Amino acid sequence: MTQSGEVGARGGEERETALESALSALVERQRALHSAWGVLAPSGLSAAKCDIAETGRALSDVLTELAARSSPTPDSELIAATEARLDSLESRMREVALAVPIAQLRATISECISQKRRGVLDLLDLMLGADRLGLDGTEMRIPSIDSLITLLCGVGSGRPPRDPVQLTTRLLELCD
Repeated sequence: MTQSGEVGARGGEERETALESALSALVERQRALHSAWGVLAPSGLSAAKCDIAETGRALSDVLTELAARSSPTPDSELIAATEARLDSLESRMREVALAVPIAQLRATISECISQKRRGVLDLLDLMLGADRLGLDGTEMRIPSIDSLITLLCGVGSGRPPRDPVQLTTRLLELCD
């Protein structure tokens, strides 16, 4: 094989890896938002529920379409548009989460923490929002975040309390 053939083959592999990487990140982000919504929806504001659920379904359809494409080159415009829609969905979900009274949030989350722990961890990451928001607005989020961390670290079934810093990667990065 000629050197240009090797470079061409590597370029194709790099584009495919870039597409897979971008798609994987989008799918994981959508999964986390869906998971967080699964524990938030029972305590969420009803007017926002339909819009958020519909947006989530539409994003799932777009991601399925992206994954099904046979082209090895990433559609950067579609990926960027999907990222923007995920950003918007995440912001709306965070607004809903922060609008829920802490007592109501605590009661709802307490009921599902053992069966939907991953969802509660994803909700914590949603509320932290550190990688997207920096530390802007942290003061208004602290009571809700504190409540979730307390529930997630709580002692149960004879287990010792968990280290709050180790709950999620996002929380660990914030603490570093």
